[in-house]
Amino acid sequence: MPMNETVSVLLIEDDPGDATLVRKMLGECGCGLHAQVTWCACLEEAPDGCGDPRPDVILLGLNRKTHRAGAVVMGVRARFSGIPLIVLIAGGPENGAFEQGLEGAQDCLAKGEVTPPLLQRSIRYAIDRNAAEKLLHRSREHYRSLVEHTGDIIFRCDPAGEFLFLNTSGRAALACPADGSGSARIFHSIHPDDCEAFAATLLRIEESGGTIHNFECRMQAQGGEGRTFPVLLNLSLLRDDNGDYCGFEGIARDVTDIQQTSAAILDCNAILRVFMNAIKEKAFLLDTKGTILAANEALSRTFSLASDTIAGNSMYSLLPQDAAGQVRAYVEQVVDTGNSVSFEEKDGKKELVQTLHPVFGSEGGVEYIAAVAVDVTERTQFEAALRESEERYRSLVELHPEPIYVHCEGKIVYANPAGVAILGAGKAEDILDRYALDFIHRDYRAVAWERMRKGYLDRTAFPVTKEKFVRVDGKVVDVELRTLPIIFEGKRATIAICRDITSQKKAEKEIFSQHRHLSIINQIIRVANSSLILDEMLEIILTITVDLLDFDFGWVYLKHTDKRARLVAHHGVPESFVEENATLVIRDYPYNVIFFAGQPRFVENLPDNPPGMFDCRILEAVDALSYAGIPLIADSVVVGALYVGRKEQVELSEREKTVLESVGKEIGGTILRGMLQEQLEDAYGEMNVYLDIIENDINRAATELSGLSEVISGMLLGNAERYGQKLRTTSWQISQIITNVSVLRRLQTDPESLEPIDLDSVIQAEMAKFPPDTVDFEPCGFTVIADGMLACVFTNLIDNSLRHGGPDVQISITLEEREGLIIISVEDTGPGISDEEKHAIFDLSRLQSPKAGGRNLGLYVCRLLIDRYCGSIWAEDRVSGKSSEGLAIKFTLARFEE
Repeated sequence: MPMNETVSVLLIEDDPGDATLVRKMLGECGCGLHAQVTWCACLEEAPDGCGDPRPDVILLGLNRKTHRAGAVVMGVRARFSGIPLIVLIAGGPENGAFEQGLEGAQDCLAKGEVTPPLLQRSIRYAIDRNAAEKLLHRSREHYRSLVEHTGDIIFRCDPAGEFLFLNTSGRAALACPADGSGSARIFHSIHPDDCEAFAATLLRIEESGGTIHNFECRMQAQGGEGRTFPVLLNLSLLRDDNGDYCGFEGIARDVTDIQQTSAAILDCNAILRVFMNAIKEKAFLLDTKGTILAANEALSRTFSLASDTIAGNSMYSLLPQDAAGQVRAYVEQVVDTGNSVSFEEKDGKKELVQTLHPVFGSEGGVEYIAAVAVDVTERTQFEAALRESEERYRSLVELHPEPIYVHCEGKIVYANPAGVAILGAGKAEDILDRYALDFIHRDYRAVAWERMRKGYLDRTAFPVTKEKFVRVDGKVVDVELRTLPIIFEGKRATIAICRDITSQKKAEKEIFSQHRHLSIINQIIRVANSSLILDEMLEIILTITVDLLDFDFGWVYLKHTDKRARLVAHHGVPESFVEENATLVIRDYPYNVIFFAGQPRFVENLPDNPPGMFDCRILEAVDALSYAGIPLIADSVVVGALYVGRKEQVELSEREKTVLESVGKEIGGTILRGMLQEQLEDAYGEMNVYLDIIENDINRAATELSGLSEVISGMLLGNAERYGQKLRTTSWQISQIITNVSVLRRLQTDPESLEPIDLDSVIQAEMAKFPPDTVDFEPCGFTVIADGMLACVFTNLIDNSLRHGGPDVQISITLEEREGLIIISVEDTGPGISDEEKHAIFDLSRLQSPKAGGRNLGLYVCRLLIDRYCGSIWAEDRVSGKSSEGLAIKFTLARFEE
């Protein structure tokens, strides 16, 4: 502790008198010790041990009679960790337990024996000792960290070989637990083949009492399941305080990488020797005096020496005198300058190029010279042949009809005459040394730059691409080009072979236009053949024509009568034009040219051929510069006209005119069919009106006639009554015919909606429409799947039996269930019909036959209704095999199951 230093002292003393005495002694210390004393009566009153500033030393007053030394000292040490502690003891005899509790204090003084100098020395000693202990602790931790984290395995073992200490690297390499659990012995970490040698080495150390350095062996993980690796071991003996053997310690270094590197060096040397002997060129190594240190077999054969005896010879002694002098001069030049030297020499017909390379030593000077002699005879001959070939190639390139360019570092360095011509230059000098991108259209410069970059850096050929060149005069040329990387005048370059495809592009554009127009026509045909109504179809066709052919507006007329046409569709024209031209007289000029002559009209506002007055009025009405009128033709008959136009383009191309005429021919037939369909729909509407009249007005008149006939029949007698009955029957038949016609109409219009029907109720309701006892029927309680028109079946079948069975006919209705079906049979005792007629009475074709006698309409309606109910209807003899004893008409209905 330095002299004249101020010391901060914390005094913990519960006796105020002793506290005063200690403070007085501290003030009288002298000898360069200046104490700043902080007094507190107990530990609880002491300042926070973590506060700032912390005391340099603590004086703790204790009394053997009243204090428990261990608890108090532990409390002070816990609160003021790392600060030296001096205990001042008072009262009572010595107590072993009391003194034991003072462990951890730097010094203990008896209060009655303390003097100022003694207190000063004790304070200095406590502070210095505490500083030394801290320094020792830090040093130990530092070296422990080095030992733990070094890459080598550091260990300490007892005499039996059990690990007492093993650092982190050792635990990882030998697979030992980090917490020290389990017993691990070093013999388990030595490869079994090396254990005997390791044990012998330990025995030698024990006997000699010395150390062993660089003992080679192999180590492995505990259990023998881990990696085995070679190590160099340094071992030393451990002895206890009495000098007895208590174990050993050591350091093991993994030398796997060193061994692999050594093996690699040996392999490289062997490979180098093989390589030098494999090359055809003469290779050798000289020292600075020209002595051969190493040489390959090629050089040995040159001087007729064995490869193992040529080393040690002077190169100058093996060469002719003049050649030796030349080589000596070059060797001295390499040694003096430190630069490589190459020179040519001839050996008969051979041409050689020798190169001397300096090999520098550790101090920076040239220690060796590596030499290689290359036979360049063939290369020289090849270069001559190559120059001749290049001349022929240049001639071919110059005469090639396609443009060929070579660009290097982005600039054009060569162009053949065709390349000069396609760019519109007068001579090659006009384009040489200019950047190639200057002649590329701006839309293609990014692609061209990528092509040039890959050709220069990656040395890869670029596939055929299509680009645009810009000529000297500014015109654009379409080209197709392919590039290949080459070496031009010793530099990386790219050759581009081009082909003018301007004409091809025009042809492709024309083909594309044709395909596009065909596609438009196909779209129009698809719309025309769709199920759209006529007006909607015309709107869509007009929109497609205007939009896809790049017109601005259009309208369509259809012939309405022989003299007029009406505007049925329009697109992009003013409403005022639509209102004013809703109809037109097709016999007037110029409409008669289209509607009667069937000729298209193309009105173009050309300077040398301005439109007429009428056409000018149309152009002004739609604010256009040109328009076209196309006849819509079906079977050589004009059914309408299509008009389209543009507001900015004056002239129509021939291709557009052809497409418009094709559209007119393609959709004319569809329009005619649509017009006929509309006429058919109108006729169908009129028919429905007539049927309404029949169902309502005529049926009402027939009903009134039937009522009047009954009244009249009651008033007449004799033959007159018979005519009244005939009148009533006729009116009933008229009413029934009207009912059947109404049912036929409902079958066409009403949706199919079947439901459960009580069969007995329907039959009984229909029987009530006829005179009593006309029909014999026994109810059966069946429910079937049908609808409200089922009653019409029974009405027609009963009426059919009455009309054709004769005056004494007997009619019966029977029901029978069979496999989920109800079979209904309507039988009569009339004259019956033949087997041929049985198959035809339900056909509609017999309605036109005079022999049908009106029978078939009702029966035809019955067949349609039974089909609606998914049943079957047929006719057969009432008595099997006897057609003259009556007819039975049977049909099936599905039974309703709840």
